[in-house]
Amino acid sequence: GDVLSGLLAALLAQKGANTREVAALGVFLHGLCGEKAAEAATSYQVIASDLIGQLAASYRVLLTET
Repeated sequence: GDVLSGLLAALLAQKGANTREVAALGVFLHGLCGEKAAEAATSYQVIASDLIGQLAASYRVLLTET
């Protein structure tokens, strides 16, 4: 929950942020970070800092697929 709430707060702080879009983007990125972190180790070993470590890679995926 800490990573998700921080991610949502950071996205909402951006000028012109739409709350509905921010919620969808935040949840998507959070899930993608979790998937990437689990691939790097196992789903049993993922901690919050692992999710944060995957943010840049997750943004790259998002930007290349849109």
